[in-house]
Amino acid sequence: MAPENPTIQKTHEDFTMKFQNCRIPIVLLSLLLALPAPAADTFEATAANGVQIGEPVSAVSIDVDLRDLPTAASWRPGMAIKEAHKRQFFPPQHVNSAAPSWLQTAPDGLPELQKMWDDNASPLTLRSPSQTRVSINNASTGVSPGDPVVDVSANYIVYGVNGSSGTTFTIYDKSGTKLAGPTTFKSLAPSGDGCATSVSDPIVLFDRLANRWFLLEMGGTSSTAKMCIYISKTENPVSGGWWFYGFSTPTQNDYPHCGVWNNAYVCTDNEGGSNVTAYAYDRANMLIGATARAQQRFASVPALAGYGFQALTPVTFMGDSAHAPPTSTKQVLARHNDDEAHAGGSADTTRDFINLYSINIDWNTPANSGISTLPRIAITEFNSWFRDYSTFATVPQPGSTSRLDPIREVILNSLVYRNLGSYESIVGQFATNVNAARSGTTVNAGIRWFELRRTGGGNWTLQQEGTYAPGDSSTHHLVGTIATDNKGNIGLGYNTTKTSTPTVYATLGYTGRMAGDPAGVMTLGENTVAAGSAAETSGRWGDYYQMAVDPTDDCTFWMVGMYRPASSWNTRIQDFKFSDCGAAPTTYSVSGTVSTATGVGIAGVTVSTGSVSTTTNSSGAYTLGSLANGGYSLTPSLGGYAFSPSSRSVTVSGANVSGQNFTGTPTANNAPVANFTFTTSNLVASFTDTSTDADGTIASRSWNFGDSTTSTATNPGHTYAAAGTYSVSLTVTDNGGASNSISKSVTVTAPPSNVLQNGVTVSGLAASTGNDVNYTMSVPAGASALNFVMSGGTGDADLYVRFGSAPTDTTYDCRPYASGNSESCPINPAQVGTYYVRVKAYSTFSGVSLTGSYSTTSNSPPTANFSFTSSALTANFTDTSTDSDGTIASRSWNFGDGGSSTSANPSHAYAAAGTYSVTLTVTDNGGATNSTTKSVTVTAPGGCTPSGTVLCNGTVISGLSATKNNWTATYTLVVPAGATNLNISIAGGSGDADLYVRLGSAPTTTSYTCRPYKSGNNETCSFAAPTAGTYYVKIRAYAAFSGVTLSNSFTP
Repeated sequence: MAPENPTIQKTHEDFTMKFQNCRIPIVLLSLLLALPAPAADTFEATAANGVQIGEPVSAVSIDVDLRDLPTAASWRPGMAIKEAHKRQFFPPQHVNSAAPSWLQTAPDGLPELQKMWDDNASPLTLRSPSQTRVSINNASTGVSPGDPVVDVSANYIVYGVNGSSGTTFTIYDKSGTKLAGPTTFKSLAPSGDGCATSVSDPIVLFDRLANRWFLLEMGGTSSTAKMCIYISKTENPVSGGWWFYGFSTPTQNDYPHCGVWNNAYVCTDNEGGSNVTAYAYDRANMLIGATARAQQRFASVPALAGYGFQALTPVTFMGDSAHAPPTSTKQVLARHNDDEAHAGGSADTTRDFINLYSINIDWNTPANSGISTLPRIAITEFNSWFRDYSTFATVPQPGSTSRLDPIREVILNSLVYRNLGSYESIVGQFATNVNAARSGTTVNAGIRWFELRRTGGGNWTLQQEGTYAPGDSSTHHLVGTIATDNKGNIGLGYNTTKTSTPTVYATLGYTGRMAGDPAGVMTLGENTVAAGSAAETSGRWGDYYQMAVDPTDDCTFWMVGMYRPASSWNTRIQDFKFSDCGAAPTTYSVSGTVSTATGVGIAGVTVSTGSVSTTTNSSGAYTLGSLANGGYSLTPSLGGYAFSPSSRSVTVSGANVSGQNFTGTPTANNAPVANFTFTTSNLVASFTDTSTDADGTIASRSWNFGDSTTSTATNPGHTYAAAGTYSVSLTVTDNGGASNSISKSVTVTAPPSNVLQNGVTVSGLAASTGNDVNYTMSVPAGASALNFVMSGGTGDADLYVRFGSAPTDTTYDCRPYASGNSESCPINPAQVGTYYVRVKAYSTFSGVSLTGSYSTTSNSPPTANFSFTSSALTANFTDTSTDSDGTIASRSWNFGDGGSSTSANPSHAYAAAGTYSVTLTVTDNGGATNSTTKSVTVTAPGGCTPSGTVLCNGTVISGLSATKNNWTATYTLVVPAGATNLNISIAGGSGDADLYVRLGSAPTTTSYTCRPYKSGNNETCSFAAPTAGTYYVKIRAYAAFSGVTLSNSFTP
């Protein structure tokens, strides 16, 4: 049978089927490779825009609480050491590419610049030592090397490392408390998939633009090689669920590096050959669990001569959505270019280079995709000769002939991009031998770091560079990692070894510089994170370290790296910050249960601190997260219940708090009101429960569809066997045991002949070569496990499926394209609406059967919740409702005075002072509803009487005190509309107090409107034109203080 495309063999084994070369002219590339090496002062030739296209990959939904999975087995000293996937050395493209060793090069003067600073300037110090913040030690996993990586989100730390039973990741909260793991990546992969075999090299990235996690590891075998990618469904990596995608690759990958961008996840690796490779993955679809469009593989950038190991490094975005890359900005890939190692006798001996490329990705028309060469950046000469250009382990250690690998061939993890408003910035770093000789065995390892900048969309230019190598020629700095905060401050992590006295074994440390410091130097001095005490003898070391910046304050650096204590390597996660940026976040949780007197959990109870709230789950358990140190009052509420105690006082002081339990007793119970709506499509009816309960919640439902079938789902779907009118009844029971019922007539009709019904097979299909038969199928809300299966008969039929419109030869969501008539298209997740199914005759077929099927699941109702602030007679509301299996589709507010709104976050002006019951009812995208009611108090504008913690204009409170890391009470100040020149100040006394002010709710260490954060007790928050509302004021003891005075003033 001839294939439809003669350039492709129709076989699953042929890799060209998976990566079909686009028909993009390659004549330019052929011409470029035939040209002699360019003159040293010209740019590299632009790479041809060749791209290879893989196959679409469907998502696999992973809905599991990671705490329920088994943890990876621990390694103990004395057990065998496993070697991770080796860095692959491929024969260099041009072995004799190095310049003659006698050719003199310009010296690297950057170490001397650093030495001048170290000798003549007082190093800057942090506002607080990082060691007093969060420091997480992780024991060896018995694998060489560890490849440790880490990233952070608002509430979680995710740490990845090679493990003896497979690559693992562990999840911590921001205080360093372990929440889950270590979990092997492969335990999340589907059984039988290549990714169920773990290789090594974890990648952990937090996608700050989507608030999601991106995890990757190399998986499979040489014949089933894959990039194994896991995308979290929410910011919560513990119980929020994941999407799995397994992408096949032409060879076992080596040393992948990945970056987050607004239109793709881009990864690079070392595959050998005449070109270096990069892969682009469909970020948009992967974030929603849809089928990922075909991965794009780029292999058009020529490899550098002389290196047997090499890879590009992609930039990864760091920052918040307000500082996302400009829409037109393409993701950058980079590599360093030691001209003397690659250009032979024509090497430019006065400078070396950073080669830059931009990647353009067109998901709709992949032929438009490609990599373009940007103007390369000239930098100060560096030296990648470490005993030679090929040996991996070259850096000396004390007391051992074993050496460490500095990874001198590539720009190391990560290459960090920021949009800082007036300019864009990229920071990176790589290894250099400070000894300039390009022969012999002398090694003095240092770290070359650099910052590139761009303004107005122009070319990238070198802003600054430095070589970090303090100490004597026997002191070595290697395996760096770098990042920038939102001020432009730079952090740099690294290892140090020293063979002269006093010796230093592989030790982990960091340094840094502030944005306004002299260019080219690290001004922070060396800070030890974890000291080594023995030599590493495996010959493998590091490979990956990682530094990221906390998205909560965009100021706190988090880093991870290896160090070598006596028994085996360990890793250390450490945070630190600069004095001109925010404080390291430290938040904790409070948890407990709400149950009846007999111990039965009560679901749906709102537990609130006043500013933070949550609801109990089906077991009555609750957890309030992101709570800073301080005192809180917990109050439970649910209609139809009285609680004992009515509230609890709890103090958070540097640790999570559990056991805050309540007992609920039912009060007089009003029966619920049963009701439902429905829609029909042919023989399928979809039902939505709209029942209400004025003093509680609907606890259970019982549906009778009038054809002897029943359901207890909230919003079920039902397929009738025959057309007709059926009497459908719904009985609901509330949380107090009262019931109510309703019945409605539902009419369904027979489908047209070309419409597929769920689970109903149509048979006898036939068509001649080139012709087709077509069907449609309606899929309701809540459907899952959607699958279209073709089977039987003779000839060769091809199955095509597309959502929303008819598929064509080139446009489809699924086309298995296999020989014969046995094909299937599983769709996960299924979309609500119409799927179009086409069976085309590749050659004449007959007797073929076709079945479309899906499962229906109930729709979990949303959880209604809101917060509010009030100023005089005006209340401002913020909807904080959630929906675990969908989205909030609509809102209905009742303000308790006859007023209403359907806005997400409305404001409402009351006519008179008083306390009002405000109700919010939310409806999700599946039609389910939920309501919550809170009491809102508004006061008449005008006079103010200071009392307790209530401040008025001009109030002065003296004699305030607190012990270290604790808070004063929370003070409130109502500032009316039109007020100007608001000043809130602290002064006097002893110790070190920090002022926190926040509009609308109590401040925390990570959430505030103003926090001067100075030494001593003299701090002021000034607002020339303050927003009207309630200002919350707290004072935190950086060190114990007493005798402090709090004052405020504003012009009415």
